[in-house]
Amino acid sequence: MIGALLFWIAAIAAGLMIVFLIVPVRVRVSGWIDLPETGDYLLWADWAGGVIDVRKTAKVLWQIRLLGWPLINFSGASKEKKQKSKSRKKRSRRKLIGAAGNHLSTMFNAFKRLFLSLFPQGHVHGRIGFSDPANTVMLDVLTQLIPKTGNRFQVVIVPVYDDEVFEGEVDARVTVVLAYVLLMAAVLLLKKENRMMLRRLRHA
Repeated sequence: MIGALLFWIAAIAAGLMIVFLIVPVRVRVSGWIDLPETGDYLLWADWAGGVIDVRKTAKVLWQIRLLGWPLINFSGASKEKKQKSKSRKKRSRRKLIGAAGNHLSTMFNAFKRLFLSLFPQGHVHGRIGFSDPANTVMLDVLTQLIPKTGNRFQVVIVPVYDDEVFEGEVDARVTVVLAYVLLMAAVLLLKKENRMMLRRLRHA
């Protein structure tokens, strides 16, 4: 009796895990920004065609919904945790940038494969200019390295060299099939250059 019960519990858990791995999660990020003025955004994700969805806007807390009905409202991480994470990033920033620079090509190739495995759609349009023109040039170079996905996802960043400006809009959507993403990650980890890159970044 107990053995049969454990068998059915395991079978149900395995079935739910398979469903979780195969059923896609749709994620959307949209918004606009115009510094030093203001902006607005929408973070939204749904699973199983909208059975469960999570959303967040600039004026509304995180909200979990079931079949369109709100279940839970909750806030994000505390300020103390954010400050701790920022301090950790500051301490290792130089080493991290140096390690990333040594593996820039490998990093972008791996990022491209993972990015395309999310079936991206949408666009990013913006005009960006920093107080230091050298930073604007660096941004322009990095923009050229963004993976090309044809008409499904377009990134248009116009560098502004004679003014400090940060404005733009984004409407990006991805479809996450977790089993496919994990398979792609496993394939990437089989490559020696990717494992070396991750080892260097972890110890930076």
